[in-house]
Amino acid sequence: METKIFKTIEQHNMLRSERVIVALSGGADSMALLYFLNTNKRRLGISLHAVHVNHNIRANEALHDRRFVEEYCKQHEIPLTVFSKDIPAMAKESGEGLEECGRRVRYELLHSFDEGAMITTAHHLNDSAETAIFNLIRGTGLAGLRGILPVRGRVIRPLIDCEKKEILAYCEKNAIPFCTDSTNADPAYTRNKIRGELLPLCEEINPAFLAAFAKNAEILSETADFLRQAAEELLKQAATGGGYRVQTLLSAHPAVRKKALADIAQTVAGKPCEHRHIALLDAVLSPGGCVNLPGNKILCSDGKLFFERILPFPAGTKNECEEFSVHDLNISYNINKKTVTFSTESGEGINKLQKIHNKVFINSIDCDTIYGSLVLRSRKNGESVRLFGRGCTKSLKKLLNEAKMPAPEREELVILADDAGIVWLEGFGVSEHCALSPATQRALKVEIAKQKGYKSL
Repeated sequence: METKIFKTIEQHNMLRSERVIVALSGGADSMALLYFLNTNKRRLGISLHAVHVNHNIRANEALHDRRFVEEYCKQHEIPLTVFSKDIPAMAKESGEGLEECGRRVRYELLHSFDEGAMITTAHHLNDSAETAIFNLIRGTGLAGLRGILPVRGRVIRPLIDCEKKEILAYCEKNAIPFCTDSTNADPAYTRNKIRGELLPLCEEINPAFLAAFAKNAEILSETADFLRQAAEELLKQAATGGGYRVQTLLSAHPAVRKKALADIAQTVAGKPCEHRHIALLDAVLSPGGCVNLPGNKILCSDGKLFFERILPFPAGTKNECEEFSVHDLNISYNINKKTVTFSTESGEGINKLQKIHNKVFINSIDCDTIYGSLVLRSRKNGESVRLFGRGCTKSLKKLLNEAKMPAPEREELVILADDAGIVWLEGFGVSEHCALSPATQRALKVEIAKQKGYKSL
């Protein structure tokens, strides 16, 4: 199994930082992952820090797991940080399910712990198949059928090509102790039904089901990536004066056109839209019309598709944190009396970015480090950032005080952030974990201009 893990790490260029966080639950999967990384840390050239999150769902059992991981890490001299969160209370307040809330909080903690470290989770091939089946049942596109990605931003999954039975055999062979989560057998959780009933049935029909799924996931990933690139190119060709040429969109293959329309809809709504919204958009291209999206609407008239942004704040009230989802890199975004534009570079273009003026370099982002969705927004209270080249994490308040930035300018400061936090800060540059490096394959360059009198960063 170790040979398979080394191959996965190398194939996906997972270790882009020597600092590695291990999400440690105490179960067989995370304990096997911790054992592998700790045993091979010299060969991999990494340092480890384990993070355990107590969700306070299983009472005494959760306390046992915490004490177990604390004792194991102490014996093996592995640094450990433990967080305790009242997930039932937080889920009730947010309206999320326990699983959804726990996952969100867990990833928020992992990303905030060390902004420059890679985050390893112990997801394996069975988990990926379960996720694909779960997505299929709920309704999904190509992306959902791929299962769990090996790399997503700073999150890496070295065990993603390993089957559960291989992990259990690895634990037995190396005498790796682990805890058992009783909720994994609770049929009230949909994933447990898939794990305990559907997956065994699939393997009964085809004993090589997981291998077949892995191959299909690879094919679907390539197809989804091709479709994404084709949709991006279509939007570039169709873009015109704040909108898109309808005839150019109609000339494309339906699959590419609908992916492009989905991207437009997500830009407008600030989140992925339902299939019915995309179908409505596609239907109004020829006759013209209007499609209402959450808080916004898209219009089709005079051969052009464009959208009107309905402001979420009534006239006369202050927008404390204006926010725009960044999904289309081919259009400009107006925020806080400024216009933000993006451009991408790859190959030789990245080499040029790293050789020209430093201001261009610090305003360029490694696309592979982006976690989740990008948003342009104003600053929020209590935020902090670790800027590239500064070697320390500072609160925005302290950073702006040191820069002696006047209060009105602070209110209009523009921030680019992903699901893990600040990626880029106007006037200061890129965060440390998103900066360009020799391993960068695709770069995103950010430019900002005041709406009266252009000033490029």
